[in-house]
Order: sequence, then C-alpha cells, then structure tokens
Amino acid sequence: MMEKTTIKISSSNGNNFAIEFSPFKKKYFSDETWQQINGKVDVVNIDLVRVMGERKASLPTLSEITLTISNFFMSHEDIILCYYCDFLSPIPNSNKHITCQEYRSRLFSDLFHRHIKKFHINDVSLHVIRIESVETYYVHLIYRNEMSSLEETISNDIKETYDKP
Repeated sequence: MMEKTTIKISSSNGNNFAIEFSPFKKKYFSDETWQQINGKVDVVNIDLVRVMGERKASLPTLSEITLTISNFFMSHEDIILCYYCDFLSPIPNSNKHITCQEYRSRLFSDLFHRHIKKFHINDVSLHVIRIESVETYYVHLIYRNEMSSLEETISNDIKETYDKP
C-alpha cells in the first residue's frame, strides 16, 4: 500500500494549494469489495486543500493542479484515483444556479477531459458518481481502462454505501 503524499503548488496571485494523495483503508469498503481489490489496486483519495489565499484559482493554476494529479497517476501503475466534490469547502462560483459541489464536479471533469485530449492520453477514463444524500455530492474515479472491472466494483460499493437519501 502506498504512503500518503503531499505536493504543494503556489500561484502568482498568492493562492497556495496542497494536493494530498492518501490511500483508502479497508474500513471504507465492504468486505466483498476489499477482497476483490486488496493487493490488486490502491484506491487513492485526492484532497485539494487551499493553504493560503482567497482569490479565484486561475486557469494556469488549475492546469498545474491537473498536471500534478496526472503525473502522480501516470507514475503509479496500480491505482484508482478518487476525488469527492462535496459541500464542505465552498469555492468562488460565478454560476449561482448550481451548488458549489456540482460546479466543482463540472470543473474537475472539464479539466480532466481537456488534459487527456491535450496530452493524447489513451486508456484512461473518468467515472462520475452522483450521490443523493443530505446534500448532493459527486465522486470522481480516474482509472486505467484495463481496471474497469475493479472500478465498477468500487463504484457499486460507493453507491450502495453512500447513496442513501
């Protein structure tokens, strides 16, 4: 199992971010799912933390964050990345007709698709799971296509565990 890794990013407008990659432990999965994934893949949480600054993140900063996540993913063969777009850390959002978590989900998805197209990255997919709970939030799973059956197992486990209004 991989160890927690933190990568720091500073932007020219004073915003500082930390991207934390930490493996999920057994307690986050059903026993059946854990038996299927243990030893085959690490499911790694991405946590983007604003360390300093309150300005909107610029496109160059968002692109640097995306490149950092991509480089981490590409340098680890047997991982599936997981990113939660929740309501806990509101972000500046010019579209007031959607929640901050939906805005974050759309932004993350757009950056992912733009990045894989720009760098001609093949055999990598993104699956977005919409969770209806007290608040709606989104879970993004980034995986190599060869791991699609493991991703499906993890995705089903997340839905069964968390999608309970």
